[in-house]
Amino acid sequence: MTFVLMSLAIVAPGHRDCARTFTPSMGARAARVIYRPGHTPTRRNLRLLGYIERCQRDPRNQPRVRAHDRHMDALRKARLVPPLSYAIASWYDDAGTTASGWHSYYGVANKSLAFGTKVLFVYGGRSVEAVVDDRGPYVGGRTWDLNQNTAGALGFGGVGTVGYAIR
Repeated sequence: MTFVLMSLAIVAPGHRDCARTFTPSMGARAARVIYRPGHTPTRRNLRLLGYIERCQRDPRNQPRVRAHDRHMDALRKARLVPPLSYAIASWYDDAGTTASGWHSYYGVANKSLAFGTKVLFVYGGRSVEAVVDDRGPYVGGRTWDLNQNTAGALGFGGVGTVGYAIR
């Protein structure tokens, strides 16, 4: 079984041995295609990118490979949660005091959930588990306010629809 990415024929990612050795520039080119603006990468694209990165000659690439593996593990875990609900969210800079009196690194504001409630957010193929530590948003139609760390981990900027599951 062969997949084609940017006119490169590569062996399916399930194979342990690299059928072809890729240069770092080939991997960078594949990443630019997969992560191009306005495009949400599929799991198949991410699997292919992981294969290309594993088969590169440059040993300095290993930290990126490990980061890619952690990202894929997070995606696999996200598939094990109950079905997601979707709502409008925005982000805010969590530099001041919070309604709970403490800051969570991955924090989120919601008007009705109890402080300390864990919520899994999914956006653009990324997922992060955040803790309710503040109240808001106070703009009509929005359900969530993500702090800057949560928004950054999701690659979320501005206002948009996010998937969520209350844990």
